[in-house]
Amino acid sequence: MIVQSYNFSLKYDIIMATSGKLIGDSTSLIGYTSIGSILLFQNNTSNFLNVKREFKSLGVINQCLVMASENTLTVHDVENNFDQCFIEVQDGINTLAIGQYYNGDSLQELIFVGGNCSLQGFNVQGEEIYWNVASDEVAALCVFGFDNENYIVIGTTDNCVRLLRGVDIVFQFNTQSLPVSFAGIIYFDQTYLLTGMENGSIKLHRQQLELWHNSEDQEKIFKLICNDENHFIVGRRNGQIELRSLMTGQLIQKLNLDEQLSGMLYSDLRGVGVNQIIAISKQGNVRGYTVVDKDADNLNLSQSRILTELTQKKQELMQQMQLDKMPVGLDLRCGFQKNYTNQCLNLVFILSEPGYYITQAIIFHDTYYKEGYIVNNPQPSDKLFAPLKQLVDNQKVILNCKVFVSSNPHGNYFLILETSPTFPKFANFQYVEQDLKISSFVEAKINERVPRYVKWIDQCFNINEEVKKKFESTNEFIFNTINIINQQKLQIHFDSKEGKVTIRCDSIATCGDIIQDLCDFIQIQDLMTVGQFPVEMQEFKKVLEAVQQHKSSKLQISGDVAEAMNLVKSYIVKAEDSRMIGDIRTMQKMYANVMVQNKAIQSELYKKKQNNDILMNNLKEVNAMISNASQLRVGNAKIAITNMCRNAVKKNNLLTLIEVIQQGREI
Repeated sequence: MIVQSYNFSLKYDIIMATSGKLIGDSTSLIGYTSIGSILLFQNNTSNFLNVKREFKSLGVINQCLVMASENTLTVHDVENNFDQCFIEVQDGINTLAIGQYYNGDSLQELIFVGGNCSLQGFNVQGEEIYWNVASDEVAALCVFGFDNENYIVIGTTDNCVRLLRGVDIVFQFNTQSLPVSFAGIIYFDQTYLLTGMENGSIKLHRQQLELWHNSEDQEKIFKLICNDENHFIVGRRNGQIELRSLMTGQLIQKLNLDEQLSGMLYSDLRGVGVNQIIAISKQGNVRGYTVVDKDADNLNLSQSRILTELTQKKQELMQQMQLDKMPVGLDLRCGFQKNYTNQCLNLVFILSEPGYYITQAIIFHDTYYKEGYIVNNPQPSDKLFAPLKQLVDNQKVILNCKVFVSSNPHGNYFLILETSPTFPKFANFQYVEQDLKISSFVEAKINERVPRYVKWIDQCFNINEEVKKKFESTNEFIFNTINIINQQKLQIHFDSKEGKVTIRCDSIATCGDIIQDLCDFIQIQDLMTVGQFPVEMQEFKKVLEAVQQHKSSKLQISGDVAEAMNLVKSYIVKAEDSRMIGDIRTMQKMYANVMVQNKAIQSELYKKKQNNDILMNNLKEVNAMISNASQLRVGNAKIAITNMCRNAVKKNNLLTLIEVIQQGREI
């Protein structure tokens, strides 16, 4: 349980807080105040760093204070009062985390920053050691692990969570709400990852397996802290602190501070040798809590009693169903069928025995059907068709379905059959007999037998047995498909004789998804591919040209603003000189010029903001294209492509960038 250890006030409103060792061996509490200063609280003494700048994140690395603003990163040596480094981050900074990174040779502590579709890691000297692409703007970031087993977790605004080990993706999943906080622990060689979302729900994954999901709508998650292998701490924006079981997510204890949180840390502020939970409110009140193992037996007894009551209630309901002579033991089959009217696939439920009727089905999924998708059968029969309009992405989806069955089409008692059909990853691509003409392609050298290819197609696409048998009897075949939603064409040519697979599609993202899934199925660890994407490259050239244009505009606008500010200074000096000698007419004229230049500066700054917004969107598209290009390769080739693209962008070499994306080599 959670026991309060201390309580004091910093006497200033706190916007954000962190902790770490800055001076000597004592831990400092660092807070960014509402008056724009950094407050340092150490050994019951408060001091200030009068920085007078706006910051988004704070951290501590190697006894230096890390301060992150919207586009800059400052590492400040507090004890010697000088800046170790000052870094301009072009992709912007949304969130910051300090953690260790193992590059294969050595272990070093880095400052990780998440921005506009990118993740960067800097050492204390300001050198960029790590860079990776994110699927969207980074909203949450966490680094955990020990020795050479270190992990990076990123959550992006497209509700995607990725667990990285170095630059490699260990696994990823989507959430139904924006991920805002993570906590991780490695226990008996198993990686446990807690994800807190904006809607207040929490998930726990062990490796790729989701162990539980607490989907209760509560206050927004502020911070998750995993203090041991049995419990974790939840801090919510409204000041609510919860102690929960790690393995079940069950609430053990809840405290209400009646104040909004601005910081929640896990640190030894008092120097007692034990880390404690430190809760800092926006009003500057600091409370310390210790987690102690007490009353565990009573809690387990209470949980056991609740479980017994629920089990008894379930048995009573089952008995009532038997008394009503409801049908049992029915065989329910599921499948997928084209729906050209709604341009999607139908999930089809079929009863194998006559005399029973499907009246309704409810489909659940954490992302697509969180509240439940209810499908009513207009005329109850042994079949029910449920259009799956929301499933538009190339994602494998496991649906949880409850199907209501009755022996009477107008009855009031139902047997609920549960089933969990899997929507294949590329099910929306439907097989067609016609030969498709597609100009874009990617080619890979893969030596594999045709039956393995057919098995992969059967797993990832929606095909029938006749098509499977047709392909299995050949050494080479072409698999033509058209997406039922957007009419996108996809052709895959499998040639076992030449050891070659050619994927034709005008979408580089779709080709990347195919490559990654196929290699994962065949267990290929390293693969280089070459291709041509004339349609997408034509549009990408326009994006690159726009980036250059807006970068030039940014420099020009900055120059115009600087020139106008110099004019303002000179006009003010002349106006004051005129006032001192009594030349009131000239003074009025100079101040009128100041007003004109001030309006001009405001106009230029507005243009600068608009130009920067467009530039950020274009850079987001560039990073997305680099991510898609890396998805066309696997293993070391994937890392090499990302690095070559990054170098080409830094050198502003557009032709090399396009060559790397398509051919995997530099000009």
